[in-house]
Amino acid sequence: MTNRIFCMLLRDTNYKVLISLLFVFVFVLELIIDGKNSLANENHSSLLEKSTNISKSKRTRRKPPSDYSRAGGSRGCPGENIPLTILAPNTFVGETTSRNPSFIWFISKQKLTEFRLFKLDKGTSTPKKIGVPIQYKSISGINKLSFPSSQSPLTVGQRYIWQISINCSSGPFVKRGEFMVVQKPAVLQEQLSKVTKNSQKPYVYAQQGLWYEALEEALKLAPNQGKLGHIGSDILRNLASSDNFIPDDFQPEKTEILHKKIQQRKNYLEKIAGGS
Repeated sequence: MTNRIFCMLLRDTNYKVLISLLFVFVFVLELIIDGKNSLANENHSSLLEKSTNISKSKRTRRKPPSDYSRAGGSRGCPGENIPLTILAPNTFVGETTSRNPSFIWFISKQKLTEFRLFKLDKGTSTPKKIGVPIQYKSISGINKLSFPSSQSPLTVGQRYIWQISINCSSGPFVKRGEFMVVQKPAVLQEQLSKVTKNSQKPYVYAQQGLWYEALEEALKLAPNQGKLGHIGSDILRNLASSDNFIPDDFQPEKTEILHKKIQQRKNYLEKIAGGS
């Protein structure tokens, strides 16, 4: 009788110990998961904050685009809430380290578009056409066109203009972006070597003001075609806040008009980001 009672007590004790250990295991597991999520969120926020701060600090090297890049309508086709919009710097000359970059834009409705590339030499005001026009059937939402491999790679130190045009019922509508191919900074190589997740790459490029690479890397992570995805939306909002450059020698009478255009474009970019 005594032995039976002892065995029951022992079995009951082991059961309680097992339950206690199980609770401890679950508690520790939750702490680990929470810690990883917290660290991921912290890294994400930290990278985004650094991106914003660094992009602001690079104002000193920003260059105003040519008058040719500034030309083009701003209202788009009739009935569109968001017109054809290039997802690249607009108020200053963008930079890319890629000699075969990708070009990204937004369009509200599926439409045939035409892509053109121009070279802008120093001391000239008229861009030179490169290659032939490329007809591209844009889908509704985000579109990307990679630089054709059939053409010679772009030249480091050279300034270029890319152009997307569509036909509206009211006539042609054109948007342009101006950029320069630059050498890859040593600090960029160092930062990329420390990246442990692909989701960090867009922010590293954004830190260096390389918006073409930042958005291209972000699109690789987007879950659906035609969408930016969460990270792409972050990058685009960051660009929207950064793309507000007005040269010190800009004509005062035109400054107010430019401010309005900048705000209008910022609103478009934020709407596009919100539809990720």
